[in-house]
Amino acid sequence: MQANHFIQKHTLERAKNIVENAPNWADVYLLPMDEYTFIAIHPTETDDFISISELKLFIESVDYLNEWYSGKIDDAYDHVERMHGMLKLKPQFPNLYDRIQLVEGHIANYVSIFGDGHE
Repeated sequence: MQANHFIQKHTLERAKNIVENAPNWADVYLLPMDEYTFIAIHPTETDDFISISELKLFIESVDYLNEWYSGKIDDAYDHVERMHGMLKLKPQFPNLYDRIQLVEGHIANYVSIFGDGHE
């Protein structure tokens, strides 16, 4: 199962619990057996396991947007738009392009879980 679909179905709190309790050696969480293992495979929609690193990525995205934008996706979109404008006016700003990519990645992960609120 993909991480965003797992969070949709089982909640962000359950995903955080799985990640926080994962042993260092574990790569995936086996859903039907409620246990961890260390097989390195990419999960698909129909698999009965979830990648721990993928869960971490989506949790980080949600936490990032909650911390920086109070979970308001429209504020994140507006900030990205303003950063694009700054980049056009002042292309010499160091790391601005990297910042834009970071925020856009977090937005994409967030939207894949919760939608963008414009439905």
